[in-house]
Amino acid sequence: MAALEPASPKGASGPSPFEMATALSCLFLSGAASLFYEVCWIRKAGLFFGSTTFALATVLAVFFLGLAMGNVLAGRLSMSLHRPLRIYGIVELAIAVLGLASNALLDVADDGYGMLYRWADGSAPWIAMARLVLVAAVILVPTVLMGTTVPLLARAIIRRHRSLGFAAGGLYGINALGAAAGAALAGFVTLPVLGLAATIYLGAGLNVLCGVAVLLACWTSASSVESQTHAAPLAEQSDRENQATDAGRTLRGSVLLPLFFLTGFVGVAIEILWARYLPLMITSSVYAYTLPLVVILLGIGIGSLVIAPLCDRSRYPVVVFGCLQAFTGLSVLVAMKLPRDIWTALAQAAPELISANHFMGLHGAMLLPGALASGASFPLVVRLVSRNVADASWTIGRLTAINTAGSIASAVIMAWGLSWLGLDLALRMVTGMAIVGGCVAFAAGVGRQLGRRVAALLIAFSVIGWGLAATLLKTRLPHDHLSSEGTLLEVVEGQGASLAVVQLEDKVLLGIDRLWQGSNKKNQQTFAGHLPMLLRGDGNGTDVLVVGMGTGQAAGRFLLWDVRRLDCLDVEVAVFDLARRYFGAAWLDDPRVRALAEDGRDYIRHSQARYDVIGIEVGQLFRPGIISFYTQDFYQRLRQRLESGGLVTQFVPVRMLSTPQVLDIVATFISVFPQSQLWFNGPEFVLVGRRADAFALDISSLEERLGRPEIRRDLHYRHPLDANTGWLNESDSVLGSFLAAAEDLRTLSQGGRILADDVPRFDYELDPHQDIEVRTVGALLEIEKPLSKAASAALDGRRMARIEQMRKQNLYALANLIVDRGDKALQAGQLELAERTAREVLAEVPAHTKALWLLERIEDRLDKERVR
Repeated sequence: MAALEPASPKGASGPSPFEMATALSCLFLSGAASLFYEVCWIRKAGLFFGSTTFALATVLAVFFLGLAMGNVLAGRLSMSLHRPLRIYGIVELAIAVLGLASNALLDVADDGYGMLYRWADGSAPWIAMARLVLVAAVILVPTVLMGTTVPLLARAIIRRHRSLGFAAGGLYGINALGAAAGAALAGFVTLPVLGLAATIYLGAGLNVLCGVAVLLACWTSASSVESQTHAAPLAEQSDRENQATDAGRTLRGSVLLPLFFLTGFVGVAIEILWARYLPLMITSSVYAYTLPLVVILLGIGIGSLVIAPLCDRSRYPVVVFGCLQAFTGLSVLVAMKLPRDIWTALAQAAPELISANHFMGLHGAMLLPGALASGASFPLVVRLVSRNVADASWTIGRLTAINTAGSIASAVIMAWGLSWLGLDLALRMVTGMAIVGGCVAFAAGVGRQLGRRVAALLIAFSVIGWGLAATLLKTRLPHDHLSSEGTLLEVVEGQGASLAVVQLEDKVLLGIDRLWQGSNKKNQQTFAGHLPMLLRGDGNGTDVLVVGMGTGQAAGRFLLWDVRRLDCLDVEVAVFDLARRYFGAAWLDDPRVRALAEDGRDYIRHSQARYDVIGIEVGQLFRPGIISFYTQDFYQRLRQRLESGGLVTQFVPVRMLSTPQVLDIVATFISVFPQSQLWFNGPEFVLVGRRADAFALDISSLEERLGRPEIRRDLHYRHPLDANTGWLNESDSVLGSFLAAAEDLRTLSQGGRILADDVPRFDYELDPHQDIEVRTVGALLEIEKPLSKAASAALDGRRMARIEQMRKQNLYALANLIVDRGDKALQAGQLELAERTAREVLAEVPAHTKALWLLERIEDRLDKERVR
């Protein structure tokens, strides 16, 4: 990119090639460092805010505000600076210092917020604003400094008006490509491998490298532009350039600046729309923000670099700008409104293109066109608006600030208004705004660059094209993506996800972003609601907290016991109303119940309330932020909310986890709750931890509680898997669900990793296609008579043997799920896969009847094929 500045005319000084190469390299690295910070701050704020939606909106708004302020400040001041490159180097070092401090300062801000939260009991309307102000106090100053970098380099590098668009586009494009690289590295590599703190340190290291490199270049170069910035005359403009500038100046106030604000608004709105849309298509939510961010930044960088050499020679810059805006609106509308059948066919034909793990697959390709158009707009507008070289840095700073102001408005409006508008209407509005922007540009070019007929044709094509796409593509967003089977009864678009109620035969199901959360039938959530009360007992002094409402299957069971208080938390307020209307949750009107629309992690982090029983019912691991309920940091705060002797329950969804991942969760849980037990509960195990020095199982008390009429009636059902172990209102059936005592869990989890907030590797390791592994079953079968280690009194030998047999039957039933996979492979003619599955089951579960039968059928099939 040394060719950013072609040979200057006589008298116009420029940076040396060494300085040019150093400055442009640093601009790329500085963009990468900025996105390291942004990605880390969004994740940190997600832990701080609880809700990832508000975390994203807050960080984006403050980040863009800081950039806008920095652009204006540097753009104005750089016109009178004698040494812009030297100032740039100092700014990079200052960013490094503030970036390093940001991680600790955000923790301090969180502590301050906690004090305000407890003082206001979490209910004051100004609490949300206080949290925003605290986050802004930490990240605003470094983002202001980040915003000064491009205008400072523009002042140092751009020396000729004739190549102004070329140079501005080059600077903007290089910085955007660096930002894309930083977002990809932070989002997909350094965060899961090194952790949040190390990623911030890496970003600060890049800033230090940039600052030191530029300062050394300024010090060593004998022909430094720093010493000549004011002394050397700037290249003069030709008459033709003056005419182009006059045309731009005529358009500047009335058309171009509002349109550039609109471009910023549309760009960020599209990014947020894609972040809401992608979870409907790909299961792994960890990619839902990073993927659109990387692709959009990549497109902006490429678009700006590609158009930069052309915009200075273009005779129709306003027309090109209008075409780019219209293209952005049409491409995004068509991409998001494609029928689900097309996506399904593509997934079947080329599943690797739809996989969340291939972030530059088809979804990335659909994002790219609009991003390319957005990036190409910047150098065009700079070329039209700038009066001369002397005010180039001021023009770039001001235009970037205007564009960023649109981004801020979009981040705020979309974060708080998207659930009210709905994804479909918001998509039409945002893409319609892009079309309007293009049409205004076409109209503004009439008489200067376009004839009336040509302008009318372009406007008609844009409007009709948008109208046809909006009319003919009848996909309802998000409705048509939420249920591929059953009857859709209702859809509610919440703050962070789309909720759907679906009728499937005699069941009514609740789904959140296609992930099922429960039904109106008794299931594993029913037993999970009763289990802690069976183990602890009840009384008028029992206070219960349930985090994660779902359909209310677990939470509602606590009211069958004599509890004093039941607090139910869910981040989506719509869940409570849906539970009342479709899932029989009239118990929410009980005076003992408080339904709180809060994030559970945020509440546990900052509330002063203490409970005797806490149930973590957060469900699907792939939902945004759910993994943070499985970290040691969370469990430590959870322990503080428990009364002495209190119980906490945590689902372990073994069907979504590999065996090492199951052991990681167990190891993390018992690191905080060493007195724990593991219980069978169909396809989802339940960890139960006690805040005490011992956790003995009082069987006689458990039998007395099971004998209560209302409890006996409610537990008259079997585990979801067909294990033939009896009704769950029978004591032996309940005891047969006991899988591991505290000492067994310590042995089982040896070698398991401790999950932490700082290193979110678990988020990235989850595989949407993962199913239960037979090694999990085998590891639990190796445990011998766990009940004898936990029972407060010994059982007679015959009864213990019967209970132990029930425990093994439950685990065999779990192994049946794996055999079923082999059976499907056999039916599909995949004999090698079917045989491997059967032998893996038999290796861990010897003499498993269904596995032996499967292996026999495979051998029969192979014999027949040999005969043929």
